Amino acid sequence: MSSTKLFIILGRSASGKTSVANSLVLENIGEFLTSYTTREMRDNEEEGKDYYFVSKEKFDNIEMAASFEVSSQWKYGNSINEMLKAKKINLFFPVISMSYGLKTARAAKDLGIDVEFLFFDLPREERHLRLKARGDSEESIINRFKIEDNEGEIDISEANEFKTHVFSENLSPENYLLKIKKEVFEWMSVPK
Repeated sequence: MSSTKLFIILGRSASGKTSVANSLVLENIGEFLTSYTTREMRDNEEEGKDYYFVSKEKFDNIEMAASFEVSSQWKYGNSINEMLKAKKINLFFPVISMSYGLKTARAAKDLGIDVEFLFFDLPREERHLRLKARGDSEESIINRFKIEDNEGEIDISEANEFKTHVFSENLSPENYLLKIKKEVFEWMSVPK
């Protein structure tokens, strides 16, 4: 197998997973695994970078390695072609759903791709402050936390078949990046 991997970056909203993934991409350590979705594009999103935005009909005709539905409104999925990029370059996949993360990880493993989990486990109080700082309304934050409560705790032991790294310190994205580079990438030859 190659020295490149698919990194499933798992954590609740405002845990730092996307900020860290962005930093790793900016440092040329890898790229994002770009998923497909049937939901509409938000103002701050970019086609082909954040997601591939497609109709439900087109989604159903793409060979997906892993997918899931959100309350039968939208579909999200990772195509086999996108996932196979991990054989050439590190890919980062920030996700809040353990079940979707595991589906993606197991599909990648079936495709012969090495997978590791980076799990960000920050206290709700800290995430609440981060959500406020990025401009989320109190109502929006309360709704996010209600959804989390309904889903239950993320149990990282469900991913015990994969190498996992747990980050639970309240660090800035810059300090997380330094810690991750030391713990995860120090031993790897990082493809340019």
